[in-house]
Amino acid sequence: MDGIQFGQWFHERRRACGFASQRALAAKVYHDASLTGISEAFLARLESGQLAHPFRGAVRQRVLGMARYLCHTPRELTHYLRVAELTDLTESETVQITRLRQQLIAQPGQKMLVLPPRRTLLPGHEEKLEQLLALLQEQHGGLYLITGLPGSGKSTLVSALVYHIAQEKLKRTFSHGILFFSCRGYHGQAGLAALCRHLLFLFESHLPNRQSVSTSAFSHDGSPSLDLPSSLAHLINQLRQKLSRSSLLIVLDDVEATFPLRQIAELLTPDTNHLDNQAQDAEMFWSLPSTLLVTSRYVFPASFVTHHLSINAPGSLQQATNYFTSLLTDPLRDDEEQLVKQLCERVAYHPLLIEGLVTLIKAGTPLSLLVASPLDSLLRSMLTSDHDLRDRLDSAFQDLSEDMRKSFAILASMDTTPFSLEHATASSLQPVKALKPVSKTTPPGLSLVSKDLVEQPETVLAQTALLLGQFVRYSLLEVRPASITFPSVTSTERASLLPTEASAKGQKRVDYHMHPLLRVYGSQYLPFLSVEEQRTSKRNIMDYALTYLEHHQGTIRAILQERNLLFHAFTLALEQDRFEEVIRLVDGLIPISCRLQRREDGDLLFSQGLQVSQRSHNYTQQAHFLYNLGWLQCQRGEFHKARQTWEEVLAMTRRHHLPIWEPLLGLAHIAHLHREIECAQHYVEQYEYQNRNNAESLSTLSSQVRRAGFLRLQGKRDQAYALLATALQSPLLLEQQADEPAPWLLEQQARIELGRVLGEYQTTQQFTWELASYLRQQEEPYALAYILLNQAEFAQQHQQWNEIADMAHMILAAAKPIDAAFFRHYGTQLLHMMSPESLAKRNHARTEH
Repeated sequence: MDGIQFGQWFHERRRACGFASQRALAAKVYHDASLTGISEAFLARLESGQLAHPFRGAVRQRVLGMARYLCHTPRELTHYLRVAELTDLTESETVQITRLRQQLIAQPGQKMLVLPPRRTLLPGHEEKLEQLLALLQEQHGGLYLITGLPGSGKSTLVSALVYHIAQEKLKRTFSHGILFFSCRGYHGQAGLAALCRHLLFLFESHLPNRQSVSTSAFSHDGSPSLDLPSSLAHLINQLRQKLSRSSLLIVLDDVEATFPLRQIAELLTPDTNHLDNQAQDAEMFWSLPSTLLVTSRYVFPASFVTHHLSINAPGSLQQATNYFTSLLTDPLRDDEEQLVKQLCERVAYHPLLIEGLVTLIKAGTPLSLLVASPLDSLLRSMLTSDHDLRDRLDSAFQDLSEDMRKSFAILASMDTTPFSLEHATASSLQPVKALKPVSKTTPPGLSLVSKDLVEQPETVLAQTALLLGQFVRYSLLEVRPASITFPSVTSTERASLLPTEASAKGQKRVDYHMHPLLRVYGSQYLPFLSVEEQRTSKRNIMDYALTYLEHHQGTIRAILQERNLLFHAFTLALEQDRFEEVIRLVDGLIPISCRLQRREDGDLLFSQGLQVSQRSHNYTQQAHFLYNLGWLQCQRGEFHKARQTWEEVLAMTRRHHLPIWEPLLGLAHIAHLHREIECAQHYVEQYEYQNRNNAESLSTLSSQVRRAGFLRLQGKRDQAYALLATALQSPLLLEQQADEPAPWLLEQQARIELGRVLGEYQTTQQFTWELASYLRQQEEPYALAYILLNQAEFAQQHQQWNEIADMAHMILAAAKPIDAAFFRHYGTQLLHMMSPESLAKRNHARTEH
């Protein structure tokens, strides 16, 4: 047989062994340290007959080495050597072939198979299963670690994996079988010794014609019934020798954090100390290393882990819903399906919790009552009744020190997820000197706070980061790098339309997520904290929140970044009746009142702020809160409520002689949205009259720009032009400072309106895009939607249909994070107007005209 004929034979043999391409075989051999130089290019030359035959030197060693992957029986090995003309072997090659022949003598009926109970794979884990199967096929040997919070489906995934391997996928890869062990309760050296005894027992009891080994071979306490060496060192040496001659998949399920996994991983290294140099080469070359597959809630060091896979509950709402419905006996009605989705979201898709909910439903509990039940009460009830779930969590927390349990209880009590490193540091049990409250004498609108007060000392942050890292390693927290940690108007599908130099500034950070189940369970350790420790934690959070708000006052992006911590501080202030802090926190959170985690949080913020201000008879503060409550109602599209609220503020202003006339501008805004232009102009004129003593202020200039816009809409272009020209010549705009955005914003609005008066569309579009970019970067979605609405209406007059469609998408994106019903409806109408049918009708009507 010449080189070309061998290449053709090798090609057929490779495909018969399951390697569909040269790349597949090269990838398989790539991870074999004993074989080098076998690349896709080498295999292409070999199969095309370009290599000199008979083979010599390095080529001969490579062809000889591939027999390990292409021969499954001694007969196939003999045929392979004859076809490759590798019959005249050297002494070293004879040792290697003899070793391989001994391994191939084992028949399929002699495999050791100790398999777990068969379980149904959870929805959403199919991709993880395929990923593991691909890894095991490409890379033989090593330790594969699967981690996740208790009950997330690790054991279920492994069960599905080993049955795939045992029945079809990789049956030949692990030629000596699969061994599955549950390691729950195995701690320290005693646990290691017990596992070694189990493995040695299986090797000693592996007799010819024995197809599988039953767990009944063990005594009632789980120890082997054979007499084995008691010395742990001797056990390990014996086991290493056994494993060096075996190709096994060893599955260790539910490994404890205190189990010495590193020592088990070291057993996978063949023992060659007793061999001479030539025999050592053969042992390392031909031994098929065993593979260790480990599930644990603990993340072991990466130094001895080949691959780490972290899994969670079903990855999507639909997958969790499918799992929920698969457990029910009766199909769901349409209205019930929505309730099931709500339940799955509330338990964060946790499989065991979903199973518990289904059990309650089968016991007669109505779906609607489960949805209406407070989540904490529901989870506590399930923890009490589900002993398996309780045992899993008890086991997860038993390895934590008392201080760690206390710290976790503090994090659980915050009831905020996700939370940042700074948030966790602020809740520290130790007083943090840098967290000083702002001086009560600081004048409103003027911050005297040093930046150092809101930047934690690096040593404190480092200590907290190490603590959180430990919780992550125990799968009690999940860490996610988040480029955007809140619903953002910068994350739109039309983001490329506008400049975004600073849109991502300050957003790259790591957030920590705690599952609701762990939060409820962890809070049970709160009673172990002393009264002083609880006070210290709450005081640190309060001081940090107040300092943070004072430093970032009015900066929406910064406030959004820590909204969970800030709202948590607000709830703490309410619980402790710290009314002064309540006022300050409400005032600081007003800019994001429409973007808190829940819609009702904004209502709670204003209702409590108003109650406290009413109790102290602070009418100015009360009017201030009511005015901003009106804007919240307006953003939600509750225009009737907003009108009533602003009229109440105006009545209070007249009654108590307060200098708060801004509600008139709010009423003008509502009138404009409803196309009541004359009414809107009337409100603006009223505001200018009431504010006549501040004729040179920015607020008066702003109202004049608005009035100019209303005049233009009524066709009074000359009057509008005169107002705008006067406003643009104001010293407040001509002499504006670079670090003061308010004058620049007003100038942009004036130039946009002037361009509309002059009919210069491109000019207005340029200034609108600049202003929109700034508002996006500052996270002001309502203002962004409003200026885009005005420009879209102007674009319609100039028949700029493509740009109208872009603006419609941006309006919808801006409306989404604040649930702005009016702009959502308006953006949808614009898109409908841009549909092909609508455009065709418009073109037809224009043609007829």
